[in-house]
Amino acid sequence: MVLAAVPVFVKQVFTATVEPFELAFVLAGAWAICSDKPFAAGIGLAMAFQVRETSIAALLPLAFLLRKNLRGLMLLGAGFTSILLLELLLYYIWTGSPFYRRL
Repeated sequence: MVLAAVPVFVKQVFTATVEPFELAFVLAGAWAICSDKPFAAGIGLAMAFQVRETSIAALLPLAFLLRKNLRGLMLLGAGFTSILLLELLLYYIWTGSPFYRRL
């Protein structure tokens, strides 16, 4: 209750940020892993990576869950790279440089 009275806290609460979207995509990836849908998990984690690059940290624990399932691990990687390759293709078409955002 005291924290809510601090002006910095109130300003942070009402500031629009990307954290909810990042969390939603990471949770979608985790849900897909638990539902045995590794390709969808890769897509969810790649979307989280598009929102903020530090969300790549969620990939390792989720990939660890698939350590005994090589096919699932390959599907996770395919889903993740498909979104990244789509981004590179779109940047190449629009700007002429596939690494326009990344560099």
